[in-house]
Amino acid sequence: MAKEIPFFKFFVGEWANGDITAENYKTQGVFINICSIYWTKEGKVSEVFLKKKLKANKEISILIESGIIKVENGNVLISFLDEQLSECEGIRVKNSAAGKESARKRALNKRSTGVQHKPNETPTKSQPLREDKDKIREEKKREEFKEQNYKPDFNKLFSKIKNRIHQDWIMESFEARKKQKAGAEKTVQEFMDGTMKMSIYEFCKSSEVYGIKFVNESGAIKYWKLASKGYISDVDVWRKKLKAITKRSEEQIARLN
Repeated sequence: MAKEIPFFKFFVGEWANGDITAENYKTQGVFINICSIYWTKEGKVSEVFLKKKLKANKEISILIESGIIKVENGNVLISFLDEQLSECEGIRVKNSAAGKESARKRALNKRSTGVQHKPNETPTKSQPLREDKDKIREEKKREEFKEQNYKPDFNKLFSKIKNRIHQDWIMESFEARKKQKAGAEKTVQEFMDGTMKMSIYEFCKSSEVYGIKFVNESGAIKYWKLASKGYISDVDVWRKKLKAITKRSEEQIARLN
């Protein structure tokens, strides 16, 4: 399949709003390499093979823990690529059946007229993909509409972010906090349970009080990250940033409509 269709569809909006952009750049790079290997091997990739191939055990573990990739019975699963592989398999079966039918008709025609027609040399394998493009785009838009009224939930967000304590942006915030107030947090975990927990709580509470909505959960985390940097040093600065990101979020939702 990789020889027939040596590329997979990459939707910029899904990437920008997906959980993957909450990870550091190294983890994002490892993920796109995993996708390339997964596509080339038609979805037959094990976790052990990936760790040997990429030598990025930490990043692979983060991707698994975050649910960006799944592992079942030792085998890696990437849902959006599995959907595309199934689609391509359907196209291949359809083209194969059409080719056999065309060959049968040419054979019948040759026997009846004695004239052999040249086969159609125009490549058609990518045509069904182009024909399905509008349909896929509409389905994607409907999915975005389902999520565009997302309201941040404190317990859910804190639980998710708490499992990412070693991400670069959290470590940077932790170091900045230590410089501002020596001994305020002795460990990263204490920093998460103290300062950042309160930041997430106020972010979710403000969203509830003022009716702030986001495109999806990943979008909410992205905006909270921007807001939390101001909150760590000054609550008023944090609230000003919240107003700014609220406007950007509303504009993003309006564009989807």
